[in-house]
Amino acid sequence: MKHSLKNMELYKGYYVSPIGIIEIVANDQNLMQIHFVQEQSEEKMNEFILESKEWLRNYFSKKIVPFPVPLAEAKRDFSQRVREVVQDIPFGSCLTYQEVARRSGNAKASQAVGQIMKHNPFAIIVPCHRVISKQGMGGYNGGIEIKKALLEFEGCESISL
Repeated sequence: MKHSLKNMELYKGYYVSPIGIIEIVANDQNLMQIHFVQEQSEEKMNEFILESKEWLRNYFSKKIVPFPVPLAEAKRDFSQRVREVVQDIPFGSCLTYQEVARRSGNAKASQAVGQIMKHNPFAIIVPCHRVISKQGMGGYNGGIEIKKALLEFEGCESISL
């Protein structure tokens, strides 16, 4: 029997990173959201929250390991393909919106890629900070300063910060 999302319990945890507080939200089946916040509230943990915190500890120690928690699927196929392409961008590398669009199967969809990344629910995990415009950094839903800090932390060579 399939669970209804309405009846599914939500869990929340926080990771205090060198560049800000990261909120992690999960249910019993997958990670729902990971994003930067200004302050913490009460935590309610499950295994996905704990595993996500451990992954973030590794990331900020530059120990790169595969993300172990299933992510909530995107509602549209193209959005899901974009997420998968972006998730495959290696630590310290960047791709342009146009290149992500091409690798996602629609070379003319760079603006759509920008919109998908603008609403990316999985900061750092789906590393939209590694997606840049031809003219420079481009935007970031966590704020341009966080994007710049992440790119500097990773030592992204393909862009001058």
